[in-house]
Amino acid sequence: MTLDTTTEMPLLGQGDLFTRLFRHVAPDATNLVLIRHGEAAPIDEDSPRYDPPLSEKGRWQAQQLARRLAGDTVHALYSSPLRRARETAEAVSQATGLPLEIAPDLREVDIDVARLRTSFASADRETVVRDLGRRLLSCPRWDVMPGFEPSHRFRLRVLHALKGIVERHPGETVAVVCHGGVINVYLSTILDIPRDIFFLPQHASLTLVRTNGLWAAVQTVGDCAHLQGEVGGIFTWA
Repeated sequence: MTLDTTTEMPLLGQGDLFTRLFRHVAPDATNLVLIRHGEAAPIDEDSPRYDPPLSEKGRWQAQQLARRLAGDTVHALYSSPLRRARETAEAVSQATGLPLEIAPDLREVDIDVARLRTSFASADRETVVRDLGRRLLSCPRWDVMPGFEPSHRFRLRVLHALKGIVERHPGETVAVVCHGGVINVYLSTILDIPRDIFFLPQHASLTLVRTNGLWAAVQTVGDCAHLQGEVGGIFTWA
């Protein structure tokens, strides 16, 4: 992180220095609020694709999220086109009055369900889950699992989509309802973590990043205070 030398800001101690370094204080920085969708409803195992709606619990989570965001200043709202994300974002749109813009490239990692089923045709569900888990632990990339979108392609489309959003909203706060895989890819890029997935965000949780497209500073990860009945401002960087 480099310091902005174009604006006078006295360094009166460690607090000022580290605030500038790690809070990314800059007038053009975008507050990018990445939100994982609410809990999804179960789907039939024979479904040709994975695109479930929200469960009853997921709808409650979306309402709690919407209530929290309605109490803060948010300038724009984006969502993945998948139902679980879109339904979560629609609750936020209703509570805030913000128009909802769909960003197709923010969908979760694509899965060729037919290919995945063919690869595990004779295995039961538990065996499949354990095998996929072992693969991810040994090599945390989507490439290692049959039928999953190549890691490089997933990463490129997600980063391109978020870069475009940041460029359109300098100095503003933007809510982006997406998926665990999307949040992992973005954070792993910022933090230089060589994994496609390294943590599991809570459903309807908030991850806040301040960025101007060149520099980025992670502020909060997986904030879900609103799901515990605690309603308050989400922007703890201020």
